[in-house]
Amino acid sequence: MPHYSLDTTPEKLRAFANTDFDGPFIMLNMLRFKDVASYPKDHPNFGISGPDAYKIYMQQTGPIITPLKAEMIMSGQAVASPIAPEGEAWDKIFMIRWPSKGAFFQMLKSEEYQKIVHHRMAALLDSRLIAIVEDT
Repeated sequence: MPHYSLDTTPEKLRAFANTDFDGPFIMLNMLRFKDVASYPKDHPNFGISGPDAYKIYMQQTGPIITPLKAEMIMSGQAVASPIAPEGEAWDKIFMIRWPSKGAFFQMLKSEEYQKIVHHRMAALLDSRLIAIVEDT
């Protein structure tokens, strides 16, 4: 039975905050979309696709992360997984370079982000976020 992950937990965020690096890192995002986004029936975006809901989320996230000096460094469509558990597949992969964990947490806690994160949740069937510190 697959295990889906859409959101983090306070414990996982604390563990990330307590990692022993402090500086730039890359957040790898691996996404699997719902066919139809899960907005309530009275929401203006009810009935749109998961990918379209995620586009809304990304468009609205850009102005939040840009002042924090975060930048998209790669985005693409996942086309194959030669090494992966049976049935594991991703629709989109992207990487954002963050200047610090503090900047990442500032985004998560911002009022602006809290107003738009529902688009992410409506769009996704499954996701992974993996923080990467580049080798020196």
